[in-house]
Amino acid sequence: MVINDWFEDFCGGHQFWDNDLTWNTTSPELTECFRQTALIWIPSAFLWLFAPMECILIARSRAHLIPWNIYNMTRIISVAIICLFSLLDCLFCIYLYVQYDEQRYASQFCAPFVTFATFLLLDVLLLFHRWRGIHTSGVVWIFSFLALVFSFPTFYTFCFLQRPEYYYEFISYLVYYSALIVVFLLSCFADSLPKYSPTATDPQLDESSPDSEVHLNSPEIEASFLSKITFWWFNGLAIKGYRKGLTSSDLWNLREDDKTNTIAPQFDKNWLKQISYSKTRKESQNLVSYHNNEATIETKTVIPTKNPGVLVTLIKTFGSYFVTGAAFKLLHDLLQFVSPQLLKSLIIFVSKPTEVEPVWHGYFIALMLFLTACVQSLMLNYYFNVMFVIGMRVRTALTSAIYRKSLNLSNSARKATTTGEVVNLMSVDAQRFVDLLTFINLVWSAPLQIFLALFFLWQELGPSVLAGLAVMILLLPANAFLATYQRKLQIKQMKEKDERVKTMNEILNGIRVIKLYAWEKSFMENVFRIRNIELNNLRHMAYLSCVSTFLWTCAPFLVSLVTFGLYVLIDENNVLDAQKAFVSLALFNLLRFPMTMLPQMITFIVMTSVSVKRLNKFFNSSQLEKYVTRNEDPDHVISIEKGTFTWNTKDETDSDDKTDIPVANTLIDIDIKVKKGSLVAVVGSVITFIVMTSVSVKRLNKFFNSSQLEKYVTRNEDPDDVISIEKGTFTWNTKDETDSDNKTDIPVANTLIDIDIKVKKGSLVAVVGSVGSGKSSLISAILGEMDCVSGLVNVNGSSKIAYVPQQAWIQNTSLKNNVVFGVKADKQKYDKIIKACALGPDLAILPGGDDTEIGEKGINLSGGQKQRVSVARACYSDADIVLMDDPLSAVDSHVAKHMFEKVLSNE
Repeated sequence: MVINDWFEDFCGGHQFWDNDLTWNTTSPELTECFRQTALIWIPSAFLWLFAPMECILIARSRAHLIPWNIYNMTRIISVAIICLFSLLDCLFCIYLYVQYDEQRYASQFCAPFVTFATFLLLDVLLLFHRWRGIHTSGVVWIFSFLALVFSFPTFYTFCFLQRPEYYYEFISYLVYYSALIVVFLLSCFADSLPKYSPTATDPQLDESSPDSEVHLNSPEIEASFLSKITFWWFNGLAIKGYRKGLTSSDLWNLREDDKTNTIAPQFDKNWLKQISYSKTRKESQNLVSYHNNEATIETKTVIPTKNPGVLVTLIKTFGSYFVTGAAFKLLHDLLQFVSPQLLKSLIIFVSKPTEVEPVWHGYFIALMLFLTACVQSLMLNYYFNVMFVIGMRVRTALTSAIYRKSLNLSNSARKATTTGEVVNLMSVDAQRFVDLLTFINLVWSAPLQIFLALFFLWQELGPSVLAGLAVMILLLPANAFLATYQRKLQIKQMKEKDERVKTMNEILNGIRVIKLYAWEKSFMENVFRIRNIELNNLRHMAYLSCVSTFLWTCAPFLVSLVTFGLYVLIDENNVLDAQKAFVSLALFNLLRFPMTMLPQMITFIVMTSVSVKRLNKFFNSSQLEKYVTRNEDPDHVISIEKGTFTWNTKDETDSDDKTDIPVANTLIDIDIKVKKGSLVAVVGSVITFIVMTSVSVKRLNKFFNSSQLEKYVTRNEDPDDVISIEKGTFTWNTKDETDSDNKTDIPVANTLIDIDIKVKKGSLVAVVGSVGSGKSSLISAILGEMDCVSGLVNVNGSSKIAYVPQQAWIQNTSLKNNVVFGVKADKQKYDKIIKACALGPDLAILPGGDDTEIGEKGINLSGGQKQRVSVARACYSDADIVLMDDPLSAVDSHVAKHMFEKVLSNE
């Protein structure tokens, strides 16, 4: 009543709402007060409410100016016309009040003023949209749609029911409504993209590379807001797929927000925050002790051992997108329960005589049913689109993070893992999140839908609904038992899958040996044995899933049967008429989906929880720590000072004393300085390294909690030295085994102790030593692949490094691509290097010349040929620093002489 009284005072005594005028009549009309307040304030409030969000979007936009065109000029001028006539309406009211002393009310002054201010704000937003390159806006479209719909009752009243008192008011509103229609229609389309937008200069559209497919940008980038929410932009690809089979060239480029180089940094940033938080978080505990009747309080700081979690990182990275999807899901769920109420109203209307209720009520209810179904479908499909995109981004982030983590695992972590485990993490465990995210909102949505359905059923059928509720409650314990058993089977299944992938990887790598020795049958039996165990687990999981799905599929029918039966039995006056039957069946039908999806949802959660644990263990495992710096050094390209490096992990060498470091796989106190432009050769014979005994712990725990290398190589600029090592002690053992500052405690094996090296720019340095003296380890220390116990290592920051290992690495591609290795092709330079590395005669006998495929699946090269290809690759790279580990060991003497004169020289 207080609100109605306020509106009556505001409108000069006119009613805000009149049922007899609006609803209980054959010619419905809204009151003047309602038209001058609610119909204007609601759209205006929407624009003013979301204007700050639009301003943030404008401020964050990095696009360029959109040129003037007929589209944006017409829209801005149309909005300006609305502002002009709204201002004239306000002045007209003032004129009538002042000149003719005509009674005017606050609502009559407020309506044109609010319209003027709102559309002035809209015009400003449109100008800023053009300035910052925003070609479409959801806020603008929704506002123009609301303004058009809410202005229609006034337009209808002025044109067909009651003309305004003054002819000017009628003309003014016609101009206003016409301009509003133009604004709305133009808002349904998108403006042109900025001339220098990132989309227009996408590097992926470069056709200079003949091997790469040209993909067009996604039309979603240029689509309008209306096209996006209706997915109209996708019609072109759908029609093309209907007419012919689609190929990869028909697909569009990914949007920038969906690319790995956009998603991965966001995930990494939040993951590093989690790691930093877990390291710095501390808890204080107050310990109270009593002595001589006196209490002493001691504060003890405890650092929790809880590792950072992948799930928290994913929530921080993609949580905002998830909230958007949840909002669409909430709107869809609420709209679901509007339809049964409208159906109830329609049945009541049909059951009444025509004289009792106007006919237009039925048309209105039918129209509302149609619009509700349309909006409901729109919300549901947009919800699924958002969740599928989130799932794709989550999988992209996880796959990228797993891949980079696998490359940075410490030496001990590599011992405890297999390729199969990493492959399963990227393919299976990452996919679990995609499967879960599609229906994750059912965790809260299903209970909400069930509660609302039971609430409305209670309104229709009364206490008999409790019988149906009891049936659902009885099904919960059975499903909980099935879910627990499913989780155990899922853990076993993933272990067997890891074993199978590992075995298949070993078979494929050694298929030539297996064929030569006719071992196919024994290996086949081994694979079948693992596969049978895996199939047995899958079979049991399928049985459990069938039982769970059967129970929950039958649940809606059981609930409706029990509820209807009890409703009729408890009271003889209870009759299932058309209204109760159809409305109740509609509500029972709404129960079917959440109750059917609950068992699948539980299965997805169980599977994903297993994957979360596996991923947490993997991401919290130790990894290499970067110790190679890239500082500028004018003289040396490589320098190691007192570097001690080891192949053992820090968990195994937890001591700062170098005498405690196992000698095997360790370089201790390495000092090296490699001058710029110099040639350094590390010469020596091969030694069989001591095999380290691994700790007998569970495979996954050891893998995920193992240590990692620390970064110790700096990249500072040095005008003289390209490489410098000062008092460097390096070991292949880990810091956990060498947790001592006393170098005499470090085991000599696999350790370089007190290394001092300065390599000048342009110098050639050869490291000569006996077998097992640590020449290869020295290069590994420079590259940052050992554990640095002490000392400083600096590699000139601007210097590019090329590395030729003792065992040549060949990529499975053509010989030419192995030499060029991604660098721009230069035929003159390429031919010169081929000649210097004595590869000309080899190319002549290859079937395809330098286009012949080599590597694991190509032509088999000899050890000397592989080594020469590796040296040629290093020469072609134009690196400032070239590290060669015994590059001539596998070639013939005359070839070695030729390469020494042509490669290891100024030529």
